[in-house]
Amino acid sequence: MIRIGLLISAAIILSGCVTGLWSAAQEQWDTVEDLVPGYEHPEDEKKKSGKAKPSKLFDVEKIINPVKLWSSDVVGDYESVGGGFKPVLSKNIIYVADKNGLVASIKSDSGQIIWKIDLGLSLGGGVGIGGEQIFVGSSDGDVIALDASNGVINWQVQTSSEILSAPAGNGDIAVVQTQDGRVYGLDAQNGSVRWQHEVEVPVLSLRGTSNPVVKGNVAVVGFSTGKLYVFSAATGDTIWENRIGVPQGRGELERMVDIDGDPLLVEDIVYAASHQGRIGAITKTGKALWYQDADTVLAPASGEDHVYIVETNDDIVAIDQGSGSVVWTNKYLRHRNLGPPSVAAGYLLVADYEGYLHILSEKDGDFLGRIKVDGSGVSAPLIVDGDILYALDNNGAISAYKFL
Repeated sequence: MIRIGLLISAAIILSGCVTGLWSAAQEQWDTVEDLVPGYEHPEDEKKKSGKAKPSKLFDVEKIINPVKLWSSDVVGDYESVGGGFKPVLSKNIIYVADKNGLVASIKSDSGQIIWKIDLGLSLGGGVGIGGEQIFVGSSDGDVIALDASNGVINWQVQTSSEILSAPAGNGDIAVVQTQDGRVYGLDAQNGSVRWQHEVEVPVLSLRGTSNPVVKGNVAVVGFSTGKLYVFSAATGDTIWENRIGVPQGRGELERMVDIDGDPLLVEDIVYAASHQGRIGAITKTGKALWYQDADTVLAPASGEDHVYIVETNDDIVAIDQGSGSVVWTNKYLRHRNLGPPSVAAGYLLVADYEGYLHILSEKDGDFLGRIKVDGSGVSAPLIVDGDILYALDNNGAISAYKFL
């Protein structure tokens, strides 16, 4: 009896150990799941339900109430748009795509569809533009260049891996980043590879990459290593590199420092931020002006004297452009799955998973207004053109608003 009792006790203890180990592993895996496409946040302040609850909205005085100009159903539904596909505006035309391969252009003054095509490919990231062409990438590694005026395919080439970001160009070169740590410079006329650069991908990284930014003869690219690179767009030569995210801790989860948000170019300064790392301000020569602790996978935005980020718990943080010090933090939208911040007409804008567009003061982060764009939510980057805002909702419609 004593022997049986000991065996049972040992079994119970062993079972408890295994259960404990499994629970720990499951918690880590749940955290990873929260950071893969569609960008759902990690379990901060985990509750009995197993998920952090979104902050409840309180009534705000509508000091600012933009006027809706038009709305147009353009592409797919929540399943094909809800991952935050990037639309782009050029010469009064908006270009948009969805995961199922639909690509369309619409007039920015009316929402009228100019052309729409179905590529029959699974796309990732959204639309980029360069010269008179637009570019999209596929989950199979295809890069497709289309004539911006009519949607006709000019060329299509295969790269090494899945593409989860929008290519970018300058009329001479198209730059695209793939999930396996490569960035390609493709000839804009025929898609031939002019140059490529490869970094070693960490053992564990977020599913997604930042969109390359091309300005003149400079291409700025953030990698899953936490490093920011500036290349010559024409040759691919590295002009400089800078470590934005510094891995910390022992475990691979703790050491993830991906730069998934687009780098931001403001005059001669590049701002870039990483997951579980920092945001930094770097000059065009590669000199670091400042760093500030940050945890984000979204692109920063720039306003009057401030740079804004949305952290992974949805805190909105304003940082002084000159010193890097935190000016204010708004915690009232925590866990509402916010999209990237934008600035329009002197106001800071963020949209959430329920489709609300929140209007905040740049000065102190106070709420100045709120409008409902669409109940499906808004996760795509907002487009700002002066005092006009364009929002792509998760049901595939674009709406235009004017700040009076």
